[in-house]
Amino acid sequence: VLDVVLDAFDVRYFEIFERLDQLLATDRPTAGHASRLRQNFPRNQAVAHYFFSRASAAWIGPLARAGFFTAPPSALAAADAGTVQFPAWPESEYLVRIAAGEPQLVAEIVLAMPATDNGRIVHDVIQIAAAVPAEVAAGLVPKVTEGLGSRFGTLIPQAAGELLVHLCRGEHADAATDLAGALLQRLPASPGPAADADEYGYGVILREHVPAWADLTGTAALRLL
Repeated sequence: VLDVVLDAFDVRYFEIFERLDQLLATDRPTAGHASRLRQNFPRNQAVAHYFFSRASAAWIGPLARAGFFTAPPSALAAADAGTVQFPAWPESEYLVRIAAGEPQLVAEIVLAMPATDNGRIVHDVIQIAAAVPAEVAAGLVPKVTEGLGSRFGTLIPQAAGELLVHLCRGEHADAATDLAGALLQRLPASPGPAADADEYGYGVILREHVPAWADLTGTAALRLL
């Protein structure tokens, strides 16, 4: 019986992925194509991952207008078990992938996204900011600091340190200072497993990334440190 069920599942998803391939082959996606994606396919991780890992940058406008980037998943915290899961969001992973080619439009979408405590998505936002020109990245800093200030912060703190260097190279001192302040607020208060941060990641930030900000801002950096 299990084999029959699994075979039926495989056939069903083969047909779904085949239809997705046909949709993805569209040269100039429109609102109608985005509507077909929303209405004619299951709304689950398998379908979302398949589509968003293959969609070209040409899809970004229709997808945004159809509301595909407005519901980032929250972290899944199990207080009793003491565990936290950070669900992947194929939509934000897509934005990371195309950000360098569509920096302004991706930035507008990110700024309009609701806040989330999902550290994986916060990391995606940081990656997006690091992939776009520094002047665009500076405008994304409020979204980045919002994520860093959420209860779980980001999965990989040193990625935010690399963004800090990116801003400093572009000489965006105010944005760099705002980001540095948010990072410094999450420094571990004490060593050990109870520390509210990734100690290794923040150590990398202090050693390798903060000096670029200190060189750019001088006394402003000293006041925060």
